[in-house]
Amino acid sequence: MNIRTSVYEAIVEYTEFHKETMGTKPSESRVVDRGMESFFESDEGFQAFQKKRAKNEKEKRQPVAIGEGRKVGGPGNASRLPQGRETSL
Repeated sequence: MNIRTSVYEAIVEYTEFHKETMGTKPSESRVVDRGMESFFESDEGFQAFQKKRAKNEKEKRQPVAIGEGRKVGGPGNASRLPQGRETSL
């Protein structure tokens, strides 16, 4: 990962600020981690994207009961079709 010099300098300066005001000096990694975590939480578009993605993943993992929701096809249904008729799957 590359980071601009000005951003790196701000991270280093923040560690010094924290040391002077709070008495402890966090690592640069901790500053980046907490800063990015806060940024992601404040980005409403990203939050909506994550919720949508999680919902889609949950739907993919849940089995669909026959007769509910979307159509389910398979070898068991093929024998019920009239002779000469094909499905559009």
